Amino acid sequence: MRVTVYNDAGCPWGYSVNPAFRVLEWRYGAQLDWRLVMIGLTEHAQEYVDRGYTPLRSAEGYA
Repeated sequence: MRVTVYNDAGCPWGYSVNPAFRVLEWRYGAQLDWRLVMIGLTEHAQEYVDRGYTPLRSAEGYA
């Protein structure tokens, strides 16, 4: 089965589903053909900071 994951590397929530992907990978192993497609929702990373999405704020959200 082919699995295509679309992600924005600058998105603070872009990797929050990784634990679920690892479970699928563990259960199905080589039966899954993973493909990662990176997209950008903004032209520059500074746009996230301007909106208030900083690494510190993201980390505090997990606390």
